[in-house]
Amino acid sequence: MFDKNRHSIYKALLRNLFDFVAPPHCLVCNSLFKVSNSISSFICNKCYDNIPFADEKEIILNRFHRNFENEVCYVSEATALMNIEKNEGYIEIIHAIKYNKFKSLGLELGEMLANRLIYDKMIYYDYIVPIPIHFAKKRERGFNQSDLIAKGLCRKSGLIFSDDILIRKKYTVTQTKLNKSDRKKNMTDVFEVKKNQNITNKSILLIDDVLTTGSTLNSAAAKLIESGAKKVGIATLALAH
Repeated sequence: MFDKNRHSIYKALLRNLFDFVAPPHCLVCNSLFKVSNSISSFICNKCYDNIPFADEKEIILNRFHRNFENEVCYVSEATALMNIEKNEGYIEIIHAIKYNKFKSLGLELGEMLANRLIYDKMIYYDYIVPIPIHFAKKRERGFNQSDLIAKGLCRKSGLIFSDDILIRKKYTVTQTKLNKSDRKKNMTDVFEVKKNQNITNKSILLIDDVLTTGSTLNSAAAKLIESGAKKVGIATLALAH
């Protein structure tokens, strides 16, 4: 008990010292705030309370299916934490993880996404699988942001994390620079399931940072279903254009 209390005291002292020496700016509104008085270490309480939470999972899934009206959609369930389409300040949260290496933020938001999964009753999956990035891109960046989100989610939910099922065999250009049609072409035959993995009759939840057209997620889901997976769902931090 003493050691636990001492750890809490040290942690509080460090947070107060950090507030004094280098008070952080909120990633959303850029205002100064005290970490010691905040729910999040990266977002002020006002912006935290105003997170634009995404719509119900049925609405998100319908939106996903509309992007594949004339094609096969391999995703049977979908959810997201927030909708940043009309709240673009919150995109800075995603950028902070992806480009500024705020790794602990990825874990924190992954835990928040776990709460959304619990709310949506989407916790009955055999594996939580982050969307993989190409090994060359991972070498450049040093990490995969979807890994961080998935690990935070599993830490909170107790679900099983696995980054050893799906691999990305092609290096692709970023989807943000492409239109809807080109995004689908860009993701053709990009993923594969590792040969030593048996996922027959397994249910898999794919994790990514942002859902736009869904081309990346549907391409990954296709490979999982073709390899015997019973069901593939998706969960992302954000919905965007």
